[in-house]
Amino acid sequence: MSTLYWLVVVLVVSGMCCLEYGRRTSAAALRVWREKYRDLESRLAGRQASFNASELRYKLLFNDVSAAIIITRFSGEIVAANTAMVQLLGYDSEDDLRKHNAAELYVDPAVREAEMKHLSSAPHNHNREFPLRRKDGNLIKVLVTGRVLPVESGAPSLVEGIFTDVTQLRRVEERCDRLEHGLKMTQKLRAMGTLAAGVAHEINTPLQYISDSVHVLMLRMQDLLQLAQTEDPIVRVARATQLEPQISRALERTVSGIGSVTRIVRAMKEFSYPDKGPRVTADLNQALRTTLTVCRNEYRHIAEIETDLHELPGVWCHVGDLNQAFLNLIVNAAHAIEAAGRGRGTIKISSRPEPGAISVTIADTGCGIPESLRHRIFDPFFTTKPIGKGTGQGLAIVRAIIDQHFGEIHVSSAPGEGTSFTIRLPVDSRTTERPPELKDQDQERVTNHA
Repeated sequence: MSTLYWLVVVLVVSGMCCLEYGRRTSAAALRVWREKYRDLESRLAGRQASFNASELRYKLLFNDVSAAIIITRFSGEIVAANTAMVQLLGYDSEDDLRKHNAAELYVDPAVREAEMKHLSSAPHNHNREFPLRRKDGNLIKVLVTGRVLPVESGAPSLVEGIFTDVTQLRRVEERCDRLEHGLKMTQKLRAMGTLAAGVAHEINTPLQYISDSVHVLMLRMQDLLQLAQTEDPIVRVARATQLEPQISRALERTVSGIGSVTRIVRAMKEFSYPDKGPRVTADLNQALRTTLTVCRNEYRHIAEIETDLHELPGVWCHVGDLNQAFLNLIVNAAHAIEAAGRGRGTIKISSRPEPGAISVTIADTGCGIPESLRHRIFDPFFTTKPIGKGTGQGLAIVRAIIDQHFGEIHVSSAPGEGTSFTIRLPVDSRTTERPPELKDQDQERVTNHA
């Protein structure tokens, strides 16, 4: 009995010891897990605070940036839009804007569909211009740069669009174009006024031929009428033989004079016609001949004209504007030869076809341009001529016209020897990349406007 008793006691004590050990071990393990939980909770709280701070900074940056930004899905669902975008489109709030599908903002929803299709194959679209519709129904013109945003695998793709309102800029450009067109027409009319006396003289000479020839024809007609009354056939034949060459020469001079007048009048009409319509394909060799006809009185007492005009392809252009550019260069060449004071000089005009382009060179044997002034010759209102002789607009207008045709103009000059201007124009500027310096100017205007 005593042995059994002590066995039970030992078992009970052992069990209690095991229970106490297990309790203490569990408590220690629980404390460890509690500490780990608290540490994890502290880390999560820190990361949540960091995330909240980052989100706040992002929202502040997103809403404070001056560019209008919108984030959408390819389906058109608007995910986010910053304050500038909301204001650009005239909505009351971001939530008000997000009630609409992005396609509704486009005047033509097919434009957005095409943009999304393009972004599906190329991750970026740069500076595409099209109209958007504001909440009040008014239209605005915008430049858009779009890109596909990186997202987690399997998540729907997001598209970010950065919009720049160029409505006012385009209006200003249109006004500037009208002013520039007016300036060119004023310059053209000024040139026409300057050339009027010379043109009148050019027309007067063939008119004198016509007048004299008609007078001769009238006299010969009287002779023929008298001859018709003569009964002797031998006398009639002899007299008719004498009159025939006189009548022929008078008719030839009349036809020649009429042709000269017609050519001058046609040249004046081609030169003075305002280029408000669309561009057309034109023969620039004919344009050069027209300009030489119009301004002949400016150079005929000063310089000999040498032409070397090769066959050219038709050039897509405003030919009236190019006539103005050629006129300014030819008249400048004549003035430079006159200023040189070395007597009669030479103006050489040549044209050449090039791959996808043509070149026209107008060179003179005038006084030349000092190197120190060469970089300023295309500046508006800059002139080396005496007061009252030049306005400083001639070469500036030439440069503007060539730029509008996506062309280039280069000058080479040696003081005392002469100057040469070479114009290079693309045959079809519709397929020509805008020159980098002009694209930079465009971007600068957009940036300054924004």
